Amino acid sequence: MPTIALLDQRIDHLLRPGVVDMHFDLLLDLYDKRARPNVLVEDFLPTWQAGSIGVLGVNAVLLSHDVRNATLDHYVDHVAYVASLAGIDSVAIGFDFIEFLYLRWSPEEQAALNTALTPPCFVPDLGNHSHTRHLTRRLIERGFSDEEIGKVLYGNWMRLFAQLL
Repeated sequence: MPTIALLDQRIDHLLRPGVVDMHFDLLLDLYDKRARPNVLVEDFLPTWQAGSIGVLGVNAVLLSHDVRNATLDHYVDHVAYVASLAGIDSVAIGFDFIEFLYLRWSPEEQAALNTALTPPCFVPDLGNHSHTRHLTRRLIERGFSDEEIGKVLYGNWMRLFAQLL
């Protein structure tokens, strides 16, 4: 379990301009076994201004510890929520397509991961890169503009890479 000091170090690190958090778990299910879950969302994310961070790659594997909430709609909720807090220029996809690896692990390896972290709940409509079209369709249905969708899918990463490289 991360200590408060380690979480504070992560927060300090995230304050630097151009920072990338490729595995941002909006509900922080990864840390739900802490004494105080959601500390980053409750104490830190609301204070960010658009552009003060690089990119948050919204994770699809740790979307929820409840398989019933591991849906494409819930993923889009996370994208929209991060955009509302940090600005559309700070949100991007960070899928973590690891289901194919996880399913090849032994039951013992899976159990070890599930004990150490929140068990992964894979989003059926986001199983691999070819499923990005499902996300694109859902973003359109939710009212995201073409420009915003471009930023979320690739534009924010490309801007950050050009800035940093």
